Amino acid sequence: MFTGFFEDRRGGTALIFALCLPMLLALGCGAVEFAIVEADKSHMQDAADAAALNAADQLSMLPADAIVDRAKAFALSHLDKVADHSSVTVEVTTTDDPRSVQISISNYRTSFFGDLLPAGGFRSHVASKASPLNKIPLCVLAHGGILFRGLALDATWLRKPPAGNRSPKNEVR
Repeated sequence: MFTGFFEDRRGGTALIFALCLPMLLALGCGAVEFAIVEADKSHMQDAADAAALNAADQLSMLPADAIVDRAKAFALSHLDKVADHSSVTVEVTTTDDPRSVQISISNYRTSFFGDLLPAGGFRSHVASKASPLNKIPLCVLAHGGILFRGLALDATWLRKPPAGNRSPKNEVR
């Protein structure tokens, strides 16, 4: 009765496909999850860069603790999509010599496979550091019909860039 069953070669492809299907599905899910993790890391790097540049612009105008709070809020506001499915931590540090700000963003995301692949889930970390280009903020407010009429600036306190960096773009006039 079963001798003909074991000798029959028809349907072998369907059997191989049925045995390989779970492995192919797991591989596909892993590829999608890895793509999502990499997209989250890219969003985190973009947020860190934007927050560092924004904070660097404010370094000469605000105290360090205010910059830390603003930079952290700025970074977290740009990480809404990442924070929906993972835990995000933002750390901001400022230094005085040279004056700069560093933004570090870390996240933890559980795996689709029950934290088995990789063991413990996915952990990502990005950082960005920025410093201001100038030390004195220049702010000109004008009110009236013609902008800058009667406005006189004494530019004796401005310094020219070092001789090696002179170009028409960055020369102070």
